Amino acid sequence: MNDLILNEGTVYGAQYYTVEPKMTWDPNWYNQHWHDMERWCSNTLEDIPEDISLAPDARWYAFNSRFYFREKEDQMMFVLKWS
Repeated sequence: MNDLILNEGTVYGAQYYTVEPKMTWDPNWYNQHWHDMERWCSNTLEDIPEDISLAPDARWYAFNSRFYFREKEDQMMFVLKWS
């Protein structure tokens, strides 16, 4: 798997813990891995609406080439799964 960059960010002014998967330039990377990561988050954490503006306090988000997690524990579960 590719490297994961950990950081912090905000969504709607709330603190979130981020993971940015460093994607390869393989054109199939997004279709393969990113989709699997989103599916894992939905199945493991919870589903969120397609339109994030409908879920301002969601447990997680996926946008801007990063995953945003409300709880540090969720970020760490993601890292353990995908590293």
